[in-house]
Amino acid sequence: MRDFMSVTHRDRYWDIVKGLGIMTVVLGHSGLPNPMILFIINYFHLAIFFFVPGFLYSDKHSTDPLAYTGRKLKDIWWPTMKYVIVFILLHNVFLKLNIYSTVIDQPMIYAKQAYSGNEHLTKIFEALLNSMYSVEMAGAMWFIFPLLVTMVTFCVIRYTSQLLLLTGIKKEIYSLIFAAVLGGIGAYLTLNSLKLAWRADIAFLVMPIVYVGFLAKLYWNKVPLKWYLAIISVVILYVSYRRGLEISYAAGIIGNSSLLYYFVTFAGIYLVLYAAKLINNVKYLSKMFAYLGEKSFHIMALHFLAFKVINYIDVKLNHKETYMIAQFPSSNWDWWYLYLVAGLVIPIVGVYTYGKLEERIKLFYMKFANTKL
Repeated sequence: MRDFMSVTHRDRYWDIVKGLGIMTVVLGHSGLPNPMILFIINYFHLAIFFFVPGFLYSDKHSTDPLAYTGRKLKDIWWPTMKYVIVFILLHNVFLKLNIYSTVIDQPMIYAKQAYSGNEHLTKIFEALLNSMYSVEMAGAMWFIFPLLVTMVTFCVIRYTSQLLLLTGIKKEIYSLIFAAVLGGIGAYLTLNSLKLAWRADIAFLVMPIVYVGFLAKLYWNKVPLKWYLAIISVVILYVSYRRGLEISYAAGIIGNSSLLYYFVTFAGIYLVLYAAKLINNVKYLSKMFAYLGEKSFHIMALHFLAFKVINYIDVKLNHKETYMIAQFPSSNWDWWYLYLVAGLVIPIVGVYTYGKLEERIKLFYMKFANTKL
């Protein structure tokens, strides 16, 4: 399966950026008991996954928004739907394995009931038709829909600038104005707790982030990744935490000021870009984070399921009730480091194993077909 942010000619640096992004996402879900780190992670961890597609966007796509939309549906929407469909089909299996539970009124457990055959189909059709789903294991993938809306909208903005025969700085000013206006609309919707279909409220909110990513590519050689600016970014993030700033894309929370939200978000993104620069100079560490970045889509899709392995071990070793395997996202916050490792490693192992199995099946089929011929 293709990574939803794959690049034709891979640049290890940007894979490292994505690797840092996905690591902070998993860390944020791991039950880390330190509230300061959790709050600060939320300032930028998903913003990374909007900044990078903006940087990687090529204006060659701007000549045909319909073709680009089709490509994004193929690369983003359909891979997500495949995971959602599989999780829906496995719903009753998850119940039998205590990954889900029918127990009610227990903290961190969202009670489920078994699906009939018709209910399986209904849930699948609901997911396919409106891309809204209530699949616990796929919960981390909600942001892919606003990502799709954002990138298609950005393509349309660039397309209309070409229709107007704008070039150079005029084209960028036009794009900047549109990005700022949509960002303002998104901020207004978010500040007033107004959520749109496909979370278009978030799609509009992050449009300036996508555009700044695109602009960064145009002037990348002039972007200063300096240690003192990274330290200033850390100070900005820490002061924002001390002042009680809370950002949650899923919940639609960006504090009380849109300007402060963007200021803090870009500080976090800068810190990640600088950290990626340092990691890129360390041979084995760079390979590890780049690989995490390559597999970021699958890690996003599977890390909640991977957490259940640690839940199972926790329940068995600490003699807890079996239904506690279903605690979401984790059953033991003291083991946050185990959840972090499992959430990163198990999806990679699972995808690798699936890939090898698929290769063997294809090879067997080809040999069988040749034998019959």
